[in-house]
Amino acid sequence: MKQIVAMAITMTTLAVNVFPAYAAQFGSILDGDGSWSNTNNMTWSFNNGGSVTIGRGPVFSDVYPEITDPEHFLKEAVIYPGEAVNSLNSEGLPKANYTEGTLPLLQEFVNSFDWIHSDELTRLEMVFDRLHNGKDGREDQTSGKHFPSVSFKVLEGKIGNCGDYSGEFQRLASYVGLESIAYDQSAVHAACLVKINGQWITVDPMRKEGLYNNLTTVPVDYDTEYNRYANEAKSSQWYQDQMQQVEWQRQAEAGKITWIEYYQRLYPGMSEAEIQKKFMSWDGYVDGLGN
Repeated sequence: MKQIVAMAITMTTLAVNVFPAYAAQFGSILDGDGSWSNTNNMTWSFNNGGSVTIGRGPVFSDVYPEITDPEHFLKEAVIYPGEAVNSLNSEGLPKANYTEGTLPLLQEFVNSFDWIHSDELTRLEMVFDRLHNGKDGREDQTSGKHFPSVSFKVLEGKIGNCGDYSGEFQRLASYVGLESIAYDQSAVHAACLVKINGQWITVDPMRKEGLYNNLTTVPVDYDTEYNRYANEAKSSQWYQDQMQQVEWQRQAEAGKITWIEYYQRLYPGMSEAEIQKKFMSWDGYVDGLGN
């Protein structure tokens, strides 16, 4: 799965908040030993006792009073009618050129509520409500329907896979001033991380259980959760075997071992004659086609 790494807020003026002290109590989503006991102020209660109140986060206008246009971030990210195809935003980055019909839907969303005068939790709830699986007939790829040829498959076509859901969630979050990132939770699933009042939480818009389900919406440590899958993969035997094979190839290319020795390490059960027939050309050079 191709990892999506675009940060939700690209504007450097939207500096990240300092992590609160309680962030150290959280690990990855696999360590989510607790539940939401109060979703109004985001209080997470641990199963072994004790709780942490994350809070709702600041009202956007209190932090950035100079931004008053609800389409501010949308205009920074998307080409509007009359702009050149290769238009850049204020940071010199290229704007997205979406399919016809996409921009009006995005404009409708950012103007559907007063997000500029809303706290971070309200904005998160509105983004989730607008996009999650099951909302307005939205489905995932298991429905068997064909995916539409549009820029926002979930928002416009009401169907998508986990990468579509998480990628579109991240973009909608960015348009209302939230910091979010889509990432790979495993080899076969993508979700989002969203920062609320300085604390990162996981959000999975493809799940139908709702926002506060205690399974996929969990407070986490950003580095631990974001890097969890990559670290798991690198510690696997498969990854170690692949790295060993790469090292043997480097040794063969440098002349430290012969190509016969390289293939003998890969295929211990093959004889030298079999290796020469399958992997080597008539003049003794490696045949990359394996003929």
